Amino acid sequence: MAVTDRRGCDGCGRTLPLDDLYSVTMPDGHTAVCCPECREYAEEAAEKQSELDQRRRACDGCGTEHRLSALSDVTLSDGTSVLCCADCERHVPGRGGDRTSRTGSSSTGGSDATNGNSSGANDETAVSRNSCDQCRESFTVELYRVETVDGRTQLFCPDCKDEGLADGVVRSVRMRRSEAYAMLEITGNADEEAIRQAYLERVKAAHPDREDGSRAEFKSVKRAYDRLTD
Repeated sequence: MAVTDRRGCDGCGRTLPLDDLYSVTMPDGHTAVCCPECREYAEEAAEKQSELDQRRRACDGCGTEHRLSALSDVTLSDGTSVLCCADCERHVPGRGGDRTSRTGSSSTGGSDATNGNSSGANDETAVSRNSCDQCRESFTVELYRVETVDGRTQLFCPDCKDEGLADGVVRSVRMRRSEAYAMLEITGNADEEAIRQAYLERVKAAHPDREDGSRAEFKSVKRAYDRLTD
């Protein structure tokens, strides 16, 4: 009497003849052996995982695009969550440090006075040491992307940004991602739907037609949404 080779399904565990099993290759290269009933679920799971692995998003530190699965959720000292690539995660500035050049060491005391903001929470993000195009010094904060009056796009540190605006050298300043998260009151790992919902709530609350609305806040909320979805 012939003996038929049998093995268990990786899904439900049932033991079936090999001829009744199917092989499904998962995105990580692993091959799952499935019965006919589990095959459909395995293929659907593989497809969804593959789509997730292909989703890309910019690192909140360096701004370089990576696969979403390669980014890590990093919580800063002020409670803000940001998504960072492996390199930026290694350079998180002490969960509260600001600059690493002008003062010779990390300092939270000087950051609030030089950023032009009342709170350091909007200025701290997990970034590697970036160089200001104006003063050429290195910083561990997200730099400002500015457009100068002669049409150049450059990265300025908080001090140089303020000085450029005061001197009329800077024409416009792009909102930083950390500021956009704070404006919409969301964390750095918020997905597109969460960003959209937060925007709708905040823009409605700030609408100038409301008695307690604010035109300035309304514009800032729109800028924040545009920053996180561009």
